[in-house]
Amino acid sequence: MKTSLRIIKKIYSYKLLFCSVTLFFILSISINAEIIIECETKTFPGGLIRVFAVANEKIENLYVLLNTEKGEKIARFEGFKYNPEQIIGYTNRSNIECMVAIISTGSTIKYGKYIAAVYINNEDSSIKEFPLVIEQKEFMRETITLNENLSDLRSDNSERRERESKELSKLLSIFNKENVFTETSVIKPVIAEPCYITSRYGDIRKFVYKDGGTEGSIHNGIDYAAAAGSFIFSAAAGKVVLAGDRLITGNSVVIEHLPGLYSLYYHLDKLYVTEGMFVSKGATIGSLGSTGLATGPHLHWEIRNQRITIDPDFLIANPMIDKDKIISIIKNSFTDIAEGR
Repeated sequence: MKTSLRIIKKIYSYKLLFCSVTLFFILSISINAEIIIECETKTFPGGLIRVFAVANEKIENLYVLLNTEKGEKIARFEGFKYNPEQIIGYTNRSNIECMVAIISTGSTIKYGKYIAAVYINNEDSSIKEFPLVIEQKEFMRETITLNENLSDLRSDNSERRERESKELSKLLSIFNKENVFTETSVIKPVIAEPCYITSRYGDIRKFVYKDGGTEGSIHNGIDYAAAAGSFIFSAAAGKVVLAGDRLITGNSVVIEHLPGLYSLYYHLDKLYVTEGMFVSKGATIGSLGSTGLATGPHLHWEIRNQRITIDPDFLIANPMIDKDKIISIIKNSFTDIAEGR
């Protein structure tokens, strides 16, 4: 049976700003050794802050706490190693260590001033705090009226829904430090024409059920409406960690791109990948459909970093890892090594 949906949107105008300011800090970690820590310091809800640590001796660990100005913890982010050999050639490769931590803000964070507390190796060794600014951004509001079938599906409290929700949450919590599959910006996963964006990242939703009850929700991705059967492509290179049918999201694919960073594709008609496969950027992973809680053929696409959502438009405009920044740190601060001397 076909389902129907009525959406009323109140649209606010906003401009996405992808520029950022970077602060740096030089820290001596032992005799004749130093570490350069650089941190981007400006973003908006749904954006990213990237922290880079480059040293001429071994770095064991990097993690960052996102705190309020008063020191209240918002979230903790793990860092991972990024091999400089991937981006710059030099002879004495063993003398450079590079780690990256990605801070995601989510759509509901309040704008204002924050602190990024950067820890190297462990909490007792090295720390540097950087001031951050989260700029204001307005999101759309929409009212969604559900028919009886959609009301029943959205209010489903079955064992299957609870199990699938816990499984996905556990999957998105996995942080494989060695799984660095890409550093590039992402591409739009559907190129069919015509193609329309029917819901944007961060939309503030009010669902109206058949019985008149209401419930609020935040939209965590972008919805693209296009013809059924249109090809869906991987937004970036990575490993398929989920490919299967789910109650609410229908035929679904989840791809791991970086440690803790995943892209999700929902409501597909057919799946062309299986779990464990490695895919390149732009690889066909399925076809557009209307499975699960869907009112018509569309793709729901979202991106999460250590479970916190990212505005996909940010990563279309910006690389996951700014390798030019890392090259600049190495060339400016570790010249002899960078030039192979």
